[in-house]
Amino acid sequence: MPPSWRTLLRRCERQAERGEPALRAAERALGMDAREELSPAFLRGLRKRVAESDLMLPGVGGIAQVRAAREIGGTGTPLEEATLNCARRFEQAGLQGIGLMQRALEQALAFRGQWRERQIEAHALMKGGSEARPIVQAVRDALGAVDCHTLSSHILSGEGPGTPSRRPPVDADEDLTRPR
Repeated sequence: MPPSWRTLLRRCERQAERGEPALRAAERALGMDAREELSPAFLRGLRKRVAESDLMLPGVGGIAQVRAAREIGGTGTPLEEATLNCARRFEQAGLQGIGLMQRALEQALAFRGQWRERQIEAHALMKGGSEARPIVQAVRDALGAVDCHTLSSHILSGEGPGTPSRRPPVDADEDLTRPR
């Protein structure tokens, strides 16, 4: 399990850190997955393909013609493939443009959250048995409260997933003799 997801699990283990701290950890974990698995080339290729399909007749040259994420510049990661599958479904339903991209990415992130939720649930129940049920419920609550729409908007706007780093940047010229 990646470190950001282990952090979410740790937050949910502690009663005092459930709620807002767990929600922030869940947002960060989903953002880290997006940052690691969605290549900029894939997003550019998908954006280009969506823009081209808006100019053509329905069913001609759209996303339905793309069989794999690698065809449009992706690396073939599971999140890219899930986004592409969602985009195909939404295109068949009649969505177009940036709305199609945003809904597809939003749903792919929601699917990723559900998959990680099941993974954490299996891990927690295997290790802790029935005593882990409150932890599993806290993970469900945190992941259910994540706003995938906002997260997908940040990703598509180029701002990144909107998850700031936990530590402030290091200042190499900082005067270490004076306390902060």
